[in-house]
Amino acid sequence: MQEIKLEIEDHVALVTLNKPDKHNAYTMLMSKELSDVMRLCEADDDVRAIVITGAGESFCVGLDLSDLSGKISAPSEEKVVFEPRTYPFEI
Repeated sequence: MQEIKLEIEDHVALVTLNKPDKHNAYTMLMSKELSDVMRLCEADDDVRAIVITGAGESFCVGLDLSDLSGKISAPSEEKVVFEPRTYPFEI
């Protein structure tokens, strides 16, 4: 994992957003890693609680817009439909 740290101790999973230089701005990679960690914790019967925190001074300042550079196009007249994301656990 590059942008997330995971420590498990005494039945508690401590998940740390680990981009303190960018105040833990949320990226697509962080999203994937966070999803992977949640699946890992769900599969581990020893984990009874999950605590999510941020490294450095900020928890998370929001979406890292530089991560979307070149992926955003001009608006079109076509309607965009977002499908709800499903998780293997309840949120």
